[in-house]
Amino acid sequence: FIRRSPDTSREIICVCNFSAVPRNGYRVDRLGNATYDLILNTNSDSYGGTEGVSINNDAIDLPPLTTLWFAPQKATKKSSPQKGTKSTKKKTTTARPKVI
Repeated sequence: FIRRSPDTSREIICVCNFSAVPRNGYRVDRLGNATYDLILNTNSDSYGGTEGVSINNDAIDLPPLTTLWFAPQKATKKSSPQKGTKSTKKKTTTARPKVI
């Protein structure tokens, strides 16, 4: 399923396999249309899983009892510092002529 924020329209895709049977080649068309980051994998070794998830564009090999969460990659943009903070950008100075 897709969870979309009503305020920002950002979306997260959730893919679940609640069965005890692996699902190989499970297709999620939306993953092939854009670049997504895997933000949560319940089959990760940090959760005691086997790291058995394989993702190839829009086809996923889902181990049993696994849930995956995907978020679109954020576009990087230059941000300006908040009001009251200093910028880390170096200031350029022009050379002044020497007065003799």
